[in-house]
Amino acid sequence: IRELSVVTATAAHGVAERLLRDDKEEILLAGLLHNIGELVLLSQFRDQYGEMARLRDQVSQPAAEKAVFGVESPVVGRWLLEAWNFPDFFVATVEHWPNPWAVHFPHAPVAAIALVHVARWMADCWLERRATDEVYRSFEPRLLSTLEVDRDFLVDQYERLPDQVQQLRTTLA
Repeated sequence: IRELSVVTATAAHGVAERLLRDDKEEILLAGLLHNIGELVLLSQFRDQYGEMARLRDQVSQPAAEKAVFGVESPVVGRWLLEAWNFPDFFVATVEHWPNPWAVHFPHAPVAAIALVHVARWMADCWLERRATDEVYRSFEPRLLSTLEVDRDFLVDQYERLPDQVQQLRTTLA
């Protein structure tokens, strides 16, 4: 979970920086926090988490979480951030990163949520050592449209990830 958070945050910050976004530091933190609900489930319900992980081999992670815990981890993350009085930006991003287009409230930070969504996708691909051409084909058109980028931009960012992850690790050490 930690490695996934660090790589997601790195990818999110890298994209935000290249897009000259004013909120790149918030995007970095949102990337670090995006799967905090999963961490809560693991730390507080270790036995059930193991059961969920085994079930995840047969069904999607959200379905496995719902079957074992009765709730999906992004909702748990939302509850935690609300309890800690985090700003709505982070709460919305943590809850909706798996599907940025499911956000249904005024002034939702859809582009920021989509940015964390694509960063998580890049992190998953990078941690699974997927080839660049496979990653290139995987970006959805509506994601590209929402972020106002093309596939080449995101693939270039994907190829920069190893150096950026190392730089972030050095900074955090």
